[in-house]
Amino acid sequence: MPEAAPSLSDAGLFWLLVVPAIVMWLYVVVDIAIRPGVGRLARVVWVAAVTVALPAALLWLLVRPTGDPVRARLAQIDASDPRAQLVDLVQDHDAGRVDDATFERRRDDLLQVSGGTQPRP
Repeated sequence: MPEAAPSLSDAGLFWLLVVPAIVMWLYVVVDIAIRPGVGRLARVVWVAAVTVALPAALLWLLVRPTGDPVRARLAQIDASDPRAQLVDLVQDHDAGRVDDATFERRRDDLLQVSGGTQPRP
């Protein structure tokens, strides 16, 4: 007796088609929401288009404004801001470019400038 050709079950179709489509839709909607250079009306139109017709998500990925939204937001931070300097200091310390004693001294100086330190016991 010949064997029947394997077929995709409903669960197989779900995992092969539905889950990746939902993940792609979520990724595109979040990207539309945080992407700089896109107006409010354009965001609403794109989210509606992506929700109604999933292939519009591929179009969004092709025509979206270039650049990384997270890096663009970080670039807006003033380098003279003590908070930005503290972030740079922590990154330098984590990378090993600043030793512990220097890190603690500069951290305390930056926290005193920003008014965010308590007196040490």
